[in-house]
Formats: sequence, C-alpha cells, structure tokens
Amino acid sequence: MSQVARMLESEEYPLLRGDRRRRSLTVNGEKSNWWRVRVAQYMIFGNTYLKFLLSMGKITAKPFKEVFSFEKRVEESKSIIGKYPDRVPVIIERYSRTDLPEMEKKKFLVPREMSVGQFIHLLSSRLHIPPGKALFVFVKNTLPPTASRMDTIYQSFKEEDGFLYMCYSSEKTFG
Repeated sequence: MSQVARMLESEEYPLLRGDRRRRSLTVNGEKSNWWRVRVAQYMIFGNTYLKFLLSMGKITAKPFKEVFSFEKRVEESKSIIGKYPDRVPVIIERYSRTDLPEMEKKKFLVPREMSVGQFIHLLSSRLHIPPGKALFVFVKNTLPPTASRMDTIYQSFKEEDGFLYMCYSSEKTFG
C-alpha cells in the first residue's frame, strides 16, 4: 500500500477516503474523479506534485484573466510599469491543443528592447524544448515578427488591463 493510500485511509484525514482499485475518492461522503485524488495528494504532499502534473499536461491551469479580476489586473500592471518603466508586463499561456508542458510562471517582465526571437529562445530554454522542436508565440491569434522589439508589440497589442497576452504552441497553425 502506498504512502498516499495509507494517509487517505488514516484517521489523520477523516474526510478523505480513497479506493485505490476504482481510483476514486470520497470527500464528505461524495465520490470524486481520479484527478481529485491527485488534488488530495497535492494537499497532503505539497507543491511538487502539482508542478509535476502541470508539466505533464495532465491538468491545466486556469487562464490569468479568469483567476484575477479586471480591476486587480489593472492595478498590478500600473504598479509594475511604475516600478519598472524599462520593462513590458507579459502574460504567456499555453495553447490548449499543444503537446508542450505548462509553465510554472505565466507573468514575465521583459526588457523593452528585447526582440521577440530572443523571448522565444528564453521560453524554449525554460520549457526544455529539444533543439529539433519549434516553438511559436502568438499575440491575438497572429505570429509577431521575430525581429520586432517587445516594446512595439506591446504598444500594438496590449490589452485594456495593461498586460500583453501571448500564447505559445509547438505548431504554426492557430484556431
């Protein structure tokens, strides 16, 4: 019996009862799916397991716009631009139909003079993409020129909340 199963069946966690054979979990008397078992494991073992599931693409993180309200995003972008006027606040999220892993960090402060190509190189090193695999970045469903500066992309495509939203994928097609 695994450590997780022992913990789920112990008296220490009385609201969580697991059934390893059916891969279900009973929370407060209600049966849950197998992924809720994984959430319970995260609650017990911490952040490492969640990062592993995100990197494997087993679960997806909520989009940044759904997590934070518009007012909070505006406040945060104004604060960032006030503190760092030489940088661009960028939110980068994974395209839903790609096989690339989810990144732990969505929010980046990118130097205004950095090119899009340099930013793509930075992202590919963070994602540990092998040299033969391509990485594409989209802004509002378009591929920005790799030679253009992040400042010009920010001025052209920034949202009303003050952030530049980008999406990454391993394929050139979008939509």
